[in-house]
Amino acid sequence: MDDVRRAEAWIDDAARLMGEAGGEGRLDLSGTSMLPHLRPGDGLWIDFSPRIPRAGDVVVFRQAGALLVHRVLGHRTRGPHG
Repeated sequence: MDDVRRAEAWIDDAARLMGEAGGEGRLDLSGTSMLPHLRPGDGLWIDFSPRIPRAGDVVVFRQAGALLVHRVLGHRTRGPHG
C-alpha cells in the first residue's frame, strides 16, 4: 500500500470512528472554491455524526481521493424516469 492510499485509509477510519462516537474534528482548508466565506488556511470544525444534510449546511466528502468542502444548496428529487 503506497503512502497516499495509507493516508486515505487512515482518514476514512478516523472519520468512521469519529462518527460512531458522535465526535468532532478540525479540517484546515487549502482551496478557494468557498471564497469569500471560507479562505485557504481557515479551519472548519466538522461534526462526524451521520445525518442527512440540509440546505445551507457545509459538508465534507471524499471524491477522487480528495476531501472536498461544499455548501448544500438544496436536494433534487428523482422523477419517474430517474
